[in-house]
Amino acid sequence: MPIERGEPDVVTCESLRAKVSVLRHKKSGRKLLQMDHSFKLNIVSTSENEQCERTEIERLCGGTPEVLSILSGSIVKRQLRDGPARYSSGSYKELDVAGLVSGGKARVIAAAEVARFFPNVTILANGYTYANAPPDAQIVKEELRRYGASTHHVLLQKKSYSTFTELVELVKLVAEYKWRHLAIMTNCFQIPRAQELLKHIDSLHDPYGVSQDPDFRAALPTFVELAPRVVFVSAEAVLPWRSGRYQKIIRQAKGRPEWRERDAREARGLKQLQEGTYWNGMERKKKEPFRL
Repeated sequence: MPIERGEPDVVTCESLRAKVSVLRHKKSGRKLLQMDHSFKLNIVSTSENEQCERTEIERLCGGTPEVLSILSGSIVKRQLRDGPARYSSGSYKELDVAGLVSGGKARVIAAAEVARFFPNVTILANGYTYANAPPDAQIVKEELRRYGASTHHVLLQKKSYSTFTELVELVKLVAEYKWRHLAIMTNCFQIPRAQELLKHIDSLHDPYGVSQDPDFRAALPTFVELAPRVVFVSAEAVLPWRSGRYQKIIRQAKGRPEWRERDAREARGLKQLQEGTYWNGMERKKKEPFRL
């Protein structure tokens, strides 16, 4: 099973984006002819930028995926002054169920941008983290619509509450639908650990016993036989294509101590997976519902 990470071509795409920016902000001349010429350049440059983005998105996804799965970053609750509470994916300034920086909102926006170029892709919205809140998957579907994506092909997966359980459910869905090419959208800090989790998905033993789920164990042989191509896509590689303002937002987020803590925790988890010590020493226990 090929597991990949899509990486942005910084030199090519940044140089073209800079060229487009120059053309877009080119000062018009005193003559009407010059203004008309500048306007025509704008049209051409916009077309070039769109084509460059399409090329880059296809490269990040390894071509045209059948499925775009959005890993959940947990949801957050906002109590409005008047009316019911509002739930949404967490931003770079908010924390997930593990108390670490979320970035879930960035994943949804980036997925909506990717979906512009793949109108027939099945979008897999994942998660049901908190017992006293709506499913993450349902919130993500609503946000996708808000960010301009069609929700006609959105599939809701409401059983997972962690990265590991999301991948367990993904294995079951791949076996059911016979998917062969998947793109998984998440934040750059999570990709290495998520890749390693998927690589060892058949041999890990989690403390809640999810790894022994009969449906999961039954799906594994089909998943291995299908050997789907799985490409992890960084939301931070996609967002600047949607709007240049995200470059500053991402830069500021990466400079916060919460981001560095998340990076460090992810690195420790990756090292444990590589050494075969992930979940070592943890006794089997019953999962208690998370509450928001």
